[in-house]
Amino acid sequence: MNNLPVNTSCPALSLPPSFDISRVMHDVSTYFNPNKSDFLFDHHVTAVENEIAYVSFAMPVKMITAFVSLLQNMAEFLQIVNINVRNVAVTNRVTSPEEIERGNKIVQERIRKVCLAYDKHLSKGSSPKEALSLTNIEMKNANYNMSYDMVQNILRKAGKFRKNKVKSYVKSNKI
Repeated sequence: MNNLPVNTSCPALSLPPSFDISRVMHDVSTYFNPNKSDFLFDHHVTAVENEIAYVSFAMPVKMITAFVSLLQNMAEFLQIVNINVRNVAVTNRVTSPEEIERGNKIVQERIRKVCLAYDKHLSKGSSPKEALSLTNIEMKNANYNMSYDMVQNILRKAGKFRKNKVKSYVKSNKI
């Protein structure tokens, strides 16, 4: 039948060819516990070089498919756990009242700086479009990660592009 030598040093390799894989999977505490005599999953450390351990594993052939499936399912499960942990960490940080207040202060300070820079450029005689471009350049030089559109939206929400405000501001500075 099978002329392969039986390895008596490893119980996993000396199993009879007909063992019940479902029994093995349901009795994990026995078959995967190295302190039990029916241990099916054997290992051998062959070398340790340059902080790398070389390990060999031995298990019954009928267990390989189930073991690979178990590892794949655990990898997928741990990826989902990792995503959930990151989501909870972000949610906790954002819902913390201190973090929300700190974020609001940073936003308000940046809005104030954008408006001050825009007003400064208008007061020097720049057109609204030139003042917007100069403000955008100034914000980039100050290492604020703002695009042209972001600066424009901040100024629009602050009411800086309303015709009557711009005209009255420019007229009052020309007098």
